[in-house]
Amino acid sequence: MSTLPRADTKIDRVLTYFSVGGELNFIEAQQKLHDRSLHSTVSALQNKYGINISRKDETVAGYQGNPTLCKRYWIDLDERIRIEQKRANLKKQKTPNITDQDNKKGLSNER
Repeated sequence: MSTLPRADTKIDRVLTYFSVGGELNFIEAQQKLHDRSLHSTVSALQNKYGINISRKDETVAGYQGNPTLCKRYWIDLDERIRIEQKRANLKKQKTPNITDQDNKKGLSNER
């Protein structure tokens, strides 16, 4: 996993939902997260960001109550832990560390 999705994007909403233990099928994703193509979002999470997404087949009530086969997606606990560690590392990298010695080298706000 090289990076994580930008905040405040559809793919980040889905990842965040999965990261707290949520599960979704395509109908729930549309209703809860306004994602009309969950299968594509899951594909991007796996292929672009290297996140392992678990899935299983399930049957739900579709048009006029007729049974519809779909997938239920989620992220297993060990993968969620790995993602949180990655988020923590990225946060550390983005936090500037200005020391008193750095300030003496011209990083001071004084003019």
